[in-house]
Amino acid sequence: MSEKVKAKSSQPEDRQREMARLVGARIRELRIAKGYSSYEDFAYKHDMGTSQFGRYERGDTFIQLDTLVRVIDALDTNFFEFFNAPVFRG
Repeated sequence: MSEKVKAKSSQPEDRQREMARLVGARIRELRIAKGYSSYEDFAYKHDMGTSQFGRYERGDTFIQLDTLVRVIDALDTNFFEFFNAPVFRG
């Protein structure tokens, strides 16, 4: 496989990883704004796994839609406010 084909095939995956990182950064930003200094405290209070929540915040793993809905609800916001942030306007 040529380098050009390899580069093209990895682009969607690169975009997904970048989106995971941006979503995680936004979660962290809102969590801190809500007064939670650690992700462990937030995850514990909202009955979420602390290790997995940390991976979401770091963008190490993709967050599923149903989990994102739970997180957005726990952050007392909505999808529009969550995604209408400078971090997503690139």
